[in-house]
Amino acid sequence: MKCIRPFGFYVFRKPLLPVDGLFNFLDQSSHREPIAPLLRTIFSKPELQEAIYYASPYLYEQLQQWLQNPAFPRKEAFQATLLKYLIRASTRSTPYGMFAGCLSPGQFGASTKITFNEQRPFTKYNRLHIKWVALIQEQFSHHPKLYSKLSFFPNDSLYQYGSKYRYIYSYLDNNARQYSLCSIDASPYLRTLLEVASSGATTEKLVTTLTEQEISPSQASEFVAELIQEQVIVCELQPGVTGEEALNALIAKLKHWESKIPEEIAALQKMQELLHAPRTSEQHATFTEFLSLEAEKNHSVVHSDLYFNTQHNTVSQPAIGKLTKTLDKLLVLDQGNYNRNIERFKEKFYHRYEEQEVPFLEALDSEWGIGYEFDQKSSASDLSLWNNIELASNEDASMVQWNYWKDFVTRKYSKALSEGQPEIVLTDHDLGLLQEHHSHRTTLPTTLTAFGSLLAESEEAVSQGNFQFVFHQFAGPSGANLLGRFCYGSPALRQQVEALVQEEERAHPEVIFAEVVHLSDQQEGMVTARPTLRRYEIPFLTGSSAKREDQIALSDLMISVKQGREIVLRSRQHNRRVIPRLSVAHNFHRGQPIYRFLGDLQYAEQPLNVRWHWSILEKQRFLPRVSYQNIILSRATWTLITEQFPTLKAKAVSDEHFRKALQDLPHFPRYVQLVENDNELLIDIENPYTLSLLKTAFRKKEIITLKEYLWSPDQCFIKDQQGCYPHEIIIPFIGQSKPYRATSPDQRAATVRRTFTVGSEWWYAKIYTGEKTADKLLRSSVKPLVDTLLAQGLIDRWFFIRYADPDPHLRLRFHRPPTLSTTDFYQAFLPMLHQWCNTLLQSGQVRKVQQDTYQREIERYGANTMEVSEDLFFHDSQSVLDFLVSPEGLDEQARWQYAFAGIDHLLDDFSYTLSQKANLLERLKEAYFDEFKVDKVLKHQMDVNYRNYARDTVECLEQENQWAPELRQLLKQRSVNSRNTVAEIINRVNRPTLDERLFSYIHMFFNRLFMANHRQLELIGYYYLWKYYRSAMKKHKIPG
Repeated sequence: MKCIRPFGFYVFRKPLLPVDGLFNFLDQSSHREPIAPLLRTIFSKPELQEAIYYASPYLYEQLQQWLQNPAFPRKEAFQATLLKYLIRASTRSTPYGMFAGCLSPGQFGASTKITFNEQRPFTKYNRLHIKWVALIQEQFSHHPKLYSKLSFFPNDSLYQYGSKYRYIYSYLDNNARQYSLCSIDASPYLRTLLEVASSGATTEKLVTTLTEQEISPSQASEFVAELIQEQVIVCELQPGVTGEEALNALIAKLKHWESKIPEEIAALQKMQELLHAPRTSEQHATFTEFLSLEAEKNHSVVHSDLYFNTQHNTVSQPAIGKLTKTLDKLLVLDQGNYNRNIERFKEKFYHRYEEQEVPFLEALDSEWGIGYEFDQKSSASDLSLWNNIELASNEDASMVQWNYWKDFVTRKYSKALSEGQPEIVLTDHDLGLLQEHHSHRTTLPTTLTAFGSLLAESEEAVSQGNFQFVFHQFAGPSGANLLGRFCYGSPALRQQVEALVQEEERAHPEVIFAEVVHLSDQQEGMVTARPTLRRYEIPFLTGSSAKREDQIALSDLMISVKQGREIVLRSRQHNRRVIPRLSVAHNFHRGQPIYRFLGDLQYAEQPLNVRWHWSILEKQRFLPRVSYQNIILSRATWTLITEQFPTLKAKAVSDEHFRKALQDLPHFPRYVQLVENDNELLIDIENPYTLSLLKTAFRKKEIITLKEYLWSPDQCFIKDQQGCYPHEIIIPFIGQSKPYRATSPDQRAATVRRTFTVGSEWWYAKIYTGEKTADKLLRSSVKPLVDTLLAQGLIDRWFFIRYADPDPHLRLRFHRPPTLSTTDFYQAFLPMLHQWCNTLLQSGQVRKVQQDTYQREIERYGANTMEVSEDLFFHDSQSVLDFLVSPEGLDEQARWQYAFAGIDHLLDDFSYTLSQKANLLERLKEAYFDEFKVDKVLKHQMDVNYRNYARDTVECLEQENQWAPELRQLLKQRSVNSRNTVAEIINRVNRPTLDERLFSYIHMFFNRLFMANHRQLELIGYYYLWKYYRSAMKKHKIPG
């Protein structure tokens, strides 16, 4: 089945210099001839000098001195630095200043052809670094001629909790941005000011607001100034990372007050012109002079992006078709992304709030909420239908495939090692095995990108399909992620990326995709800056380019965790689900917890992770190349623990000895890349100068990672008059995505009482005991107690559930009749309950009894059906209790029969047809298949178990007349007792909502009936009942 298809364009990235020039340099200097003359020739090129300047003005100054002074001090170390830059400018395609850049977007056509504009091979797009724009904005925010004219807004992290406002305060410490969580009393005056400032207000307006409330002008001015200083309210001149380029945006904003500051605006416009000045040293000096800033000499004031101008840029349609078909097959390698922090958040949130929807900022508050700073099967019975099924717990379920993958990888590695093979070649049979054991269900985003490199001798070879693709990754959850920051200098690329974004939004009109806007670190600001790509934005301590009405404030967001598994954000203003997006690729994990959470959340529903995972073998000394057809999934890798090579760490080690030690490693080639994080440095072990770079790294580091270098000149088909170039290619695809769960909160939830404390109409206790003992207590102790309370009219309804968090316990909830006063109720009820609890505690059957507050799950059961749902729980609890005390209550098969018949009767009560029952059970089954990562092996085990053990149990539904008449009578009585309740529920909800309610009712029925391991038993029970319904439909020839 085809899961991805090309969107229609691609982007090549390539280095500034051709790789064959570097290889010539390496050959010429391979016999230790002095490299200074060669380096002088290369670094005399203006474009390379300019690239050095934008990387480091200090290094640029040294370069000028070295070029002019043969007696330059420490020239060997300096020449080693230049050599690294030369290698970078010839081999690395990742855009960085002028060392590498993007080609204009290409199209798929009849043939492959890439040619460049000879007169103007590249274009620079220069911007003033956002760090300096932020400092300029800070200066203008205090400008005496502007201060009274500027508008101030509430800090966008501010929210009220109790009698306090809490917010995040930011400050600079050693040029690094730091953050602190602060609070301030929520006085009536402050509330009024925040309301006035919500749409923007000048200091004069804010002061006037206070003086109108009989505050003196001096006190009012002092109070407003303090709020500004403490960042409770912030100036409109905030640096932003979306929209127009930062300096242009600042000038456009300041033009409103051009009559007040004409000289300052003229100076800024002069800076704009200087951004394109050819004399880089003068440019740098002029900027620092204009700004009166002490610029760091090792960082340029100007950031430059490089764009290569093409005359032709096409890749053949057959080539992309072949690549797409192969990549589609490799989706079986997807392992998903287990994000421990997200999982911990879901667990903690659900434990505290269950299905409640709460303010986002409250939930992310580390003190008052959950925060985002997180660093066995029961022995109970009910498991006959679980026999021979190797089903893990929820935590272990994600490891089913991993365990198989680990074995698969180990077998492949051992075979390659024993046969001395330098490469593992995967086959279709291998992919079939992986598919069979594939427990993770791949969920594709609507748009995504494939990222890698094409290796081919020529353009003609690519067109004919004679190429290899070095696969790096699939990137998501949006096709814009790898491309967003390069849109400033390429209108054509911006147009294509906007089309990608529109495709995503068109596919999911039920939700809002909102760009997360945050300047986490000013030094990283140029990496995170991008044009406005989406209508909606979520600003966080940063200016937004969206219209005010399209800015989704953090205080506007509500958050919930549906069924403990799916995190849902909702905008109160728009009443729609919000999906956060970051249309840039950068390490957001270094940011604030709120930013990290929103960054992580964008991947939660589409955790795509397609690559070759070496698992426990990743630190082996040698790992062979891995390929499938023409795709290279993993390059050959050598991981060396340097202390195991003591002679190589010596400073005096000879080149010959060092080289020989490397060549003794398995399949070690001449050209490798030294890998440090995301940096890769080409090493030619036959060249003494690059070998010296490796020797230096060997002395300094504990572990050295080397990967084979594949981009030899004869495999680089992108060429111009200067030579041939390695490259990276980003290919956007459209994926088969599933719809998001839309959120439509019940607006009546606030009108229904949620909380019942001790002493209210609901009495709630947790009875801590073992899982088997709980079953015994329900029969021997709870049943007599309930019968007595009902008979004496002390309660009119009650229900129970079993729980295992953190320890196994029963939850009992008793309701006072409205005819009984609270005083009378508790005077009669509590002594009886105390005696009952003491008896259990003294007997040792119960270790703890804890009274607690009952929090209704209104979001789960609905505001208009909450009370009638409690009525249904009452009748269901009564029925289960009656079953447990019956003669068949201890029989395991009878319990399963009661489970299947109980669900079937419940669906009959709600007038579901056979096909509707099958559809409902199919949805339940699919949800649990996803949760437990059911693969073909596990499904086969369940099918065998169904045939051998379960079919007769399930088919009690067909043999109703021969099946336990006493038990059938219990379910019929439940139907009679709940008839009015069921009618009320049907009258109050529509069919889709009724389905959702029944999911919960059936789930709670299983919970009450079985002792433990409820979700695992639900998986099996729902699957088997669905199989029965499907079989019954075929038997009765009902289509579906």
